[in-house]
Amino acid sequence: MPPAKTRLFVGRPALLALALAFGGVLLSPVVADAHAQFAVATINRYTRLALLPHGQVRLLYTVMVGDIPAFEMLRRADVDDDGHVSQTEGAAMTAKVRERVQKGVELQIDGQPVPLSFEEPTWTAPDDAVSLRSFSIDLSALISLPPLSENRLRYDDHAQLDPVGEVEVVIENSIGTALSEVYQGAQRLPGDPAVRLRFQFFGPVPSSLTDRSVTLRFQAKVPPRRSWPSGLLATGATGGLLAVVWFWQRRRRARGIIGG
Repeated sequence: MPPAKTRLFVGRPALLALALAFGGVLLSPVVADAHAQFAVATINRYTRLALLPHGQVRLLYTVMVGDIPAFEMLRRADVDDDGHVSQTEGAAMTAKVRERVQKGVELQIDGQPVPLSFEEPTWTAPDDAVSLRSFSIDLSALISLPPLSENRLRYDDHAQLDPVGEVEVVIENSIGTALSEVYQGAQRLPGDPAVRLRFQFFGPVPSSLTDRSVTLRFQAKVPPRRSWPSGLLATGATGGLLAVVWFWQRRRRARGIIGG
C-alpha cells in the first residue's frame, strides 16, 4: 500500500472533479419526467415486471450508478489499489449489489412471500478504471405462478442503494395474460385508473407511512381451442375417400387388371 502522502496527492484531482460534478448537479435543471438515465450524484433504479404466458413473470432490475457514487463504489472494489477493477473485484462488487437488491425487494403472491433468486448480474461500464464515470448493473429473476388462475402480485422495493435517485416500476403485459388491476399502495383509491403501467418516484421514502408498493391482479389467458366446421370435416373425408379409390384403381391398371 502506498504511503499516506502519495494517496493524498493522487486523490486531489479526484476530489476536485467531485466538487465540479457536484456543482454541476446544483446548477443543472431538474427533469420532471423520469426515465431510464444516469444522474451525476445519485443511484437510479428501474424495475420492469414483464408478464409472460404460462403463469410466469420476468423481473428485470437495473441499477444505474451516477458518476459520484460510481467513483466511491469502484474505489472500494479496487482491493489491490492498482487503479483498476479486475474481473474478480467487479464480480464481488456486483454480488454485493445483488445481495442488497435480493434482501430489499419484497414480492408476494396472494399474500404469501416469494423468495427471489436473481441470476448472475451483468456489469456494463466503458472500462475498468477507477474514475468518475457512471455504470449500470442489470439483474434478472424468473418467477413461476400458478397457471390459469387469477393472481395478486405485490411488489415493494426497500433495497439500500444510497444515494437514492429516480425509482421507477414499469408493468409490461403480454398477449398471454389479462390485467384487471394495477395500483400503488395498499388498495386502489376511488378515482384512480384501474390499470397503471408506470410508477415513478424520486429520492428515499419520506416516511414510514409512505407506501410505494405496486399491486397487480392478472390472469393467464386460456388459449382458444380450434374447432373445425362440420362442413369442412365432411369435405375433407370425401376428398380422402376419392384419393384412396383413385390410388387403388391406378395400382390395378399398373398390374393390367383393368384395361385401358
